[in-house]
Amino acid sequence: DDSSVLEPSAGRGNLADLIYDRCENLTAIELHCEHYEYLQEKPYRTIRRDFLKITEAETGKFSHIISCPPFKSTLHLNKMKSLLKPYGHLVSLVMADSIDDYWMKYYTKLNLDFKAPNGDMLECGIINYSPGDN
Repeated sequence: DDSSVLEPSAGRGNLADLIYDRCENLTAIELHCEHYEYLQEKPYRTIRRDFLKITEAETGKFSHIISCPPFKSTLHLNKMKSLLKPYGHLVSLVMADSIDDYWMKYYTKLNLDFKAPNGDMLECGIINYSPGDN
């Protein structure tokens, strides 16, 4: 099996921990020092780097990318797309108002919303994308 999984901007690796049980070829990328040090204790590969600045030469390409990116999701989704293998699959939890028209084509609304720090309720959904979808 040549599956490889990426969790970009991994935080403390909550998604990666769930995935690792099914795929040991897993990479977590995190810039924040405290989170990265926490991830270093995990059994999977960790990289301390700004995900938006990482290169394919540093990571390779992945068959699966699973994420919950920060609020500027379009930038992260575009970067994830560039690291996806030709028949790979990207799944990401996003806020509807944080993606552009391109990514809206792959968006499915969830029946739950996210309460922003300012108290606003933001529509939450899933991006489900594969290069074969184009």
